[in-house]
Amino acid sequence: MVRAFDKPAFSYNYSASSQIQALRDYVASEPGRAIPPRDAATYRIASWNVANLGLQDRRDKDYRLLAEMVSWFDLVAIQEVNDNLEGLDQLHAHLPGYRVLFSDKAGNDERMAFIFDSARVGAA
Repeated sequence: MVRAFDKPAFSYNYSASSQIQALRDYVASEPGRAIPPRDAATYRIASWNVANLGLQDRRDKDYRLLAEMVSWFDLVAIQEVNDNLEGLDQLHAHLPGYRVLFSDKAGNDERMAFIFDSARVGAA
């Protein structure tokens, strides 16, 4: 059985809306942090290890914050998706127009998932 990382001993409360705005402001204003604009000739691709996705106890606002960052890209590969797909489902619920593909479970009962903008990236 896979054991999730221990939950921090403190409670972290935040406003998802203000954090999303702070992320957008940061990306727009910090040199070297800009996400390239969308255009027909290129894809924006990312890889992200979201530790213990499906094992950690995350709130809806946590998934909203994760989804904000995923939405900046056309295709995101996500590692450490637990065999329990609840976390992946919760993330996907905040990404209208995105689709999900995932592998069979492998070591540590984890999967690889691909979340992609279906208007930009096709699936066979």
